[in-house]
Amino acid sequence: MQKHIAEIYFSQLRGRRIIDSKGHTFGKVKDIVTSWSGGLPIITGILYSEELDKLISADMVQNWNGKQVILAEPSENIKTIQISHQELFVGKWLLDNQVIDFKGYKVVRVNDILLSCDEQNEKQRLSIIAADVGIRGLLRRIGLEFLAGSLEKKYISWQHITPLEKR
Repeated sequence: MQKHIAEIYFSQLRGRRIIDSKGHTFGKVKDIVTSWSGGLPIITGILYSEELDKLISADMVQNWNGKQVILAEPSENIKTIQISHQELFVGKWLLDNQVIDFKGYKVVRVNDILLSCDEQNEKQRLSIIAADVGIRGLLRRIGLEFLAGSLEKKYISWQHITPLEKR
């Protein structure tokens, strides 16, 4: 049975330390990778280096929901993977870009990405559930969400989004 753990914003995930199973720092989250093939996109990898071919498979993650991303293996057992042509970098491709909101029929700017952390068979996974297109999302990204006060959250559900440009 699948259990919902938490909702995490991409802006809060970016920059988190990645820790292996022995407690050693492996790197920091630079970006995440997803496969956009219908339904809710599942996060498939983590970019932890400036080199675009330095990805950790999301299957190696034991815990997404904390101040650090914790891997299930020691660093010597972790193999890097490459991004496939069906995958894309979430931060690079979606943040600050315009998308079409098909429900409201308008073009909007993506300020942050809302992710859902779920657990099944003692394994956590992340999926993209919405784009934050409000001022609150922008303030969160630059560390000033406390200034948002009573500003409402403005999300567009993932099913109602299409990008304006190709990857």
